[in-house]
Amino acid sequence: MENYMTSIKVKVADLEKGLNSVNTEVAEMKQDIEKKADFEKLQMLESEVEELRNRSRRNNLVFYNVPEQAKGQNCVEFIQNFIVSNMGQDQFT
Repeated sequence: MENYMTSIKVKVADLEKGLNSVNTEVAEMKQDIEKKADFEKLQMLESEVEELRNRSRRNNLVFYNVPEQAKGQNCVEFIQNFIVSNMGQDQFT
């Protein structure tokens, strides 16, 4: 009977070791999944921010070397006159 009890104790100890090992592996896998989920969420947010930036720029025109005399004037009129005088465009639709 003692041999049987000793054998059961050894088996239980082995099972506990195996269970501890599995628990450790599960915890590591959980951390890896959380890191991956955070990274994917970060990539998604970066992509969304880039898309929003591009949408905000989509209908904008950028003019370089425009003289400072544009201050205080009607901006649309100034740009129209600037385009006509510097780019040869003579009408706007």
